[in-house]
Amino acid sequence: MNRAPILALFITASTLGGCASAPQFPNYEATDAACLSGDAANVVRFFSSAAEAHVTIREIDSQPTPGSPGNGPFCVRAGRHRVGISASAIGHQHAQNYLDVDLEAGKRYVMRGNLRGISIVLRLVFDEAGVERQAAEYELLARVAASPPPVPIFIPAKK
Repeated sequence: MNRAPILALFITASTLGGCASAPQFPNYEATDAACLSGDAANVVRFFSSAAEAHVTIREIDSQPTPGSPGNGPFCVRAGRHRVGISASAIGHQHAQNYLDVDLEAGKRYVMRGNLRGISIVLRLVFDEAGVERQAAEYELLARVAASPPPVPIFIPAKK
């Protein structure tokens, strides 16, 4: 049996499969860019009464963004943008939605979140002369994310 065609097929599939990648977010790189990042909650505050949330920017203007909580910065032209947000808090509380966000030129924004009652409250903040200022606030209904299904473990009985 000639294994050369099978080997050639395997090498071709491996090579082509390795080249596949997700599209990169097209960062706007001019000096008047407005940049937006998600936020990874402080571990202590995540589990405390402050109930900080992990916030991930999932997309901006229908362009997917890579990463996990605290991802970014993603830079865009100043103005109004449709941002897909995902936020997770203690107790498997999760919220996601689209927000219309107004961003000003030259500012670096962070989307922070806290669990408050049955909502995750998101605050769009920016740094101004060393002081964190709030630009906007949004409230998303939190839902309990499904926990992973149990995995049965079979323990053989002793004889």
